[in-house]
Amino acid sequence: MFILLAALVQPAPAVAAENIVMLFSGGYPPYYDFPSADDTNSNKPGFFTEFLAAFKRAHPEFSIIKTRLPRKRIDHWMREGRAQAFSLNSELFIKEEDRHLFEFSIPLCRSCDHLATRADAQFHYSGPDSLKGHLLGIVHGNGYGPLDPLIESGQIATAAPQGEQRLVKMLMLGHVNLAILNRETGRTAMERQGVAPGDIKFLDPPIYCFDLAVQVRKEHQAFLQSLNAFIKTSQTNGFMEYLRAKWLRIQ
Repeated sequence: MFILLAALVQPAPAVAAENIVMLFSGGYPPYYDFPSADDTNSNKPGFFTEFLAAFKRAHPEFSIIKTRLPRKRIDHWMREGRAQAFSLNSELFIKEEDRHLFEFSIPLCRSCDHLATRADAQFHYSGPDSLKGHLLGIVHGNGYGPLDPLIESGQIATAAPQGEQRLVKMLMLGHVNLAILNRETGRTAMERQGVAPGDIKFLDPPIYCFDLAVQVRKEHQAFLQSLNAFIKTSQTNGFMEYLRAKWLRIQ
């Protein structure tokens, strides 16, 4: 009898956490920053890094395996199902034929891409066609939404270094006269290159804006639902407002 009762009060065996392979590009500061593959398990500061750490504490039922890949390989891994999530992305940058494979979390923030020039340059943007005849600086592997058809067809000539810091350097050296920079990540790249805020102009209005959210394979609904619930809680308890003010300079 004692043995039977003891067996009945034994705690249930722990359920193994679900592995979620989440992809990151090399660096996307101020959202996250993993300069090398060995850094993916560190807690380097950043908007999404801090958000994800809080989510992991609240949801130990998911074991998030952070994996750093070049931007183009991220698309392949997500399409093939080798990863379950991509840290931050927008539907704007997913090919139409692949969109049925994914869902997105509730957006964490909104961002915009701008044309940028050196402070002493003059350029008036009147639509994608106005970029023809110019050498446009872009980041290798990134998508550019409505500009992609013209870029891919060669109607807009581009120079594509690895990373926004190198793009900022090319712009300042005059290797390109125009570049597409993100308002948040571009400012961080400028700071790291020692470029003063007044040395580069971000042209308004932006070329396009987009929501940044976690891209999830559709078959992982439990993870997506838990993520969305945590985002909603973060929006109501002030945590998301705190992160935006701290990292994105949004009050």
